[in-house]
Amino acid sequence: MSKIRIPVVFVFILSLSLFTLFVSTGFAKDNKIKQTHIKKNNKAERFPKNRNNIIRWSQEELEIDAEGGESFSTDVQFESKRSLSKASIWVAPELQTFISVTPSYFKKIEKGRTYLVNINVSIPYTTEIGLHKGTIHLRRKHKGSDDDSSSDDSSDDKYKKHKHGSHTIPDTLKIKLSIVDVGVVLPPDPGEEGKLTLLGIDTDEDGVRDDIQRYIYFTYPDDKKLQLGLTYYAKEFQGVLADADDRDAAYEHAIKMSRHNECLFYLKDEESFNISDALLAEILNTRGRSIAYITYSDNLGGKTFKGTPMKEWKDSCSFDVDATGGDQ
Repeated sequence: MSKIRIPVVFVFILSLSLFTLFVSTGFAKDNKIKQTHIKKNNKAERFPKNRNNIIRWSQEELEIDAEGGESFSTDVQFESKRSLSKASIWVAPELQTFISVTPSYFKKIEKGRTYLVNINVSIPYTTEIGLHKGTIHLRRKHKGSDDDSSSDDSSDDKYKKHKHGSHTIPDTLKIKLSIVDVGVVLPPDPGEEGKLTLLGIDTDEDGVRDDIQRYIYFTYPDDKKLQLGLTYYAKEFQGVLADADDRDAAYEHAIKMSRHNECLFYLKDEESFNISDALLAEILNTRGRSIAYITYSDNLGGKTFKGTPMKEWKDSCSFDVDATGGDQ
């Protein structure tokens, strides 16, 4: 059995380099749709306040989980702090395959009045699993451009007449559409709230942060073996962060993390290095988590442990590789 010395300096440098990768990806959300079931956050403001917005939507973001072949709808509302005329509701191009709105055109919008918009979701059967982001917003016709004032048509033809004489009102309703496998139920994206504590949010209590669970699923939707390997990796990493100050616990976690890395290498060979680095960047997405990881790494200074022979790395996986679908 070979002995492996933990590369503390390398880990420390890697930890510091990850600071440059941190990107804020979450938004406050108030709605979550799964099939035709809608969950609302009763604590959310009916119309979130922003003094600079002309348009205020009833929520900042709408998050939708849907399966191929599903069709359903939900309503949102908006108010305008100005009276507007000849305004179209515009769905961003990246969402137009899946989402339409009714009505899509308002001849007149009165200041302070609440307007209802129906969001229609239709997912083709052949749609691949994945995450689609975009926005819905208003476009207003410029004064002086051609106008068919006698028509209140909300069809696409009506919108095209205004297209080149309009401008966007940059107060958007953010849409996050997740296409999932039949029967798959994922926790909602915790957004910024998931960054407030060291261990984040784990709604379904499976031992993995909700944002990491979603990242693994949507990044590798067709590889069940890799999903499981990364899930066990991420679950152990929760312990790494939680016990970062405990030198003995850090050593025990390091041994288990080595087993998970062996499993990943068995599944993906050298590609596993990039895969685990990408996951690590997602896990260490706050300053507090990065500092905890550096503390954990420091506590491994001078420690050594026995590695598993490469021919046994399949057995390092915490699941039955042969009984699980996917590559390898």
